[in-house]
Amino acid sequence: MTKMTPFTVVADAAPITIVPLITQEWLAAVTALHAKAQKELPADKKHMLLPRSPAYFATLLAQKSGVLYGAFQGKHLVGMAAVLYSTNWFMAKQKGLVTCPDKGPVIRSSHGFSSVAVVQALCVLEKGNGIALDLIAATKVWAKQKGCSYLFAQVAQDNACGQKKFRQQKFDLVAEWTAPDATGTPRGKTLLRHKFLAAEF
Repeated sequence: MTKMTPFTVVADAAPITIVPLITQEWLAAVTALHAKAQKELPADKKHMLLPRSPAYFATLLAQKSGVLYGAFQGKHLVGMAAVLYSTNWFMAKQKGLVTCPDKGPVIRSSHGFSSVAVVQALCVLEKGNGIALDLIAATKVWAKQKGCSYLFAQVAQDNACGQKKFRQQKFDLVAEWTAPDATGTPRGKTLLRHKFLAAEF
């Protein structure tokens, strides 16, 4: 099992602690947090945070395919991010971790058969305090410890704030495409990637 060490950061002079959530006791809390974060989004922004079922979070809490990090301010859960592992890009596509079209397949050929990880379900209740950046940083640490060569994230094209957070964590653009969302509305999507250099291992 990969060793995961909690770390503390400071946001707006209040201590924020990022820790892996690894028991089912957190299921109700993370499900409620995700639902609240999505509810607070304006109607035209709700596509930026995909709906997730309790079963999705239960699998993460069991660490069957990845890990779920929680951001705490005191005893309050104020943010979270999931990171999921796959043996390679092809399997990440097969498992639905990424939905980016791969004609050719160009992306698969450029990333070889290296192990990859994918960030999902990133959400925070308060914007602009650095919590999202620290959650992304935690997913990078985990992916690096798992020996992944790449860490991917899919972000809505109109989610400028979300894309900025990933770019600040040294993610670059891989692809852009349009696909219908759950309501059938065409939505622009962006695939971002962080490449781990040999010196990072």
